[in-house]
Amino acid sequence: MNASRRRWALRLCLAALWPAAAFAQARPPQVLLQSIDAVTIEGNDAVLDLTLQVRNTGPLALPLQAVDFSLQLGGAMIGQGRSTTPVSIPAGGRAAVPVRLTVNGPTLVQLLLTLPGNDRLPYRIAGTAEIGQTLLRIPFEQDGVVRLPVQ
Repeated sequence: MNASRRRWALRLCLAALWPAAAFAQARPPQVLLQSIDAVTIEGNDAVLDLTLQVRNTGPLALPLQAVDFSLQLGGAMIGQGRSTTPVSIPAGGRAAVPVRLTVNGPTLVQLLLTLPGNDRLPYRIAGTAEIGQTLLRIPFEQDGVVRLPVQ
């Protein structure tokens, strides 16, 4: 192989690896529980419609394929979920990601009965953000307070 072809092959390899290298250096996204939009009881299950707010803290657009997460409410593990809608978030931008989480109904009711009598609930969300088709998974963890839906 002559020098010209080797340089061309090297450039092609570098171009293919550039996105993975760029995301490997990316800062983790900030994932917040923006809201609990609805809680419905279906038999023995409680279905929570949630909105996650994903903030891209990095310098590149973030092609978010999925978010896998575990959710604690009031210090108790509630369940695990996965977003199913891919979204592209511009550098420094944010996106609302709707998710549905099915949990044990009696466990959720028991938890809600033990909490202080206000509509604000401490939470912890942790998991990984799956980036594009690269199989790159970036971990995240966030604490906060969310309002319970009043019906």
